[in-house]
Amino acid sequence: MVTKDLVQNKLKHLCELVEKTEPKDFFKESHELFTSGQMDCYSMMVMVDEEWDKLSREEVREVMERSNQIWKERKWIESGKVDSLEEAKYRSLIIDYIKRGEKINAIKVYRVNTSSTLREAKDYVDALETILIKEGTLPK
Repeated sequence: MVTKDLVQNKLKHLCELVEKTEPKDFFKESHELFTSGQMDCYSMMVMVDEEWDKLSREEVREVMERSNQIWKERKWIESGKVDSLEEAKYRSLIIDYIKRGEKINAIKVYRVNTSSTLREAKDYVDALETILIKEGTLPK
């Protein structure tokens, strides 16, 4: 069963990972004080801390799904699989398209985000699909 304490603990770990993987030059290159990851973590923590008893099952599920998405993106940054948060976000979208069998949309996302050629985008998506199959994330 999902409890308030469980969700708070997971969010605490997520916030620690977000802080650890924040872009190093963020404050030099941005006019913002907080990144979207920091704001998402804070918002979810406040929601769980102050509104737990009022949250519907669907709202709790949304917090958990958003947390999983941020966790996945930040773990890719931490492991060196991607170089930036932007790359993590579009990679995540590409993987979602691959899992749904929408490779053309995956290729479009890659091209839009990288200004690559059609061949480069197709090669990237095909390579990522192969990795997902090897990892067991995607059935053969």
